[in-house]
Amino acid sequence: MVRLSSVIVSDDNGFRSQVGALLRAAAVPVRVTDDRFPREGLTPDVVVVDGRAGTQSTMQTVERVRIAAPTANIFFVAQDAAPELILHSMRAGANEFLTWPPARETLGRRGAEVYAARFSMAHTIAILRGAPAS
Repeated sequence: MVRLSSVIVSDDNGFRSQVGALLRAAAVPVRVTDDRFPREGLTPDVVVVDGRAGTQSTMQTVERVRIAAPTANIFFVAQDAAPELILHSMRAGANEFLTWPPARETLGRRGAEVYAARFSMAHTIAILRGAPAS
């Protein structure tokens, strides 16, 4: 079975634990890697960045993640949805902006969208390479 791979970037163990539980509870299969990111050989589908501090270093983290994993979907999680913070996170490379704590349904829906896109892409590549369609 195809699984989404995900990494949670945060120094807060509580954040990592709660977001990991939300990801694992999604309707699609997700593997949460607890390693530090970036790591050689690790190409996650989803990277969740703890942006609750809203600092410049958080935006630099998003930029580094975008460079290290250009195909990853970056979910930026902030304490509040200030318009300037949303713009900064998107300019830094985030695909999604979520407020803390993210609703299970919201994170699950975003994960399902990423899963559908990844599965569809893998299926298309297999067909182009001559594999039989399933």
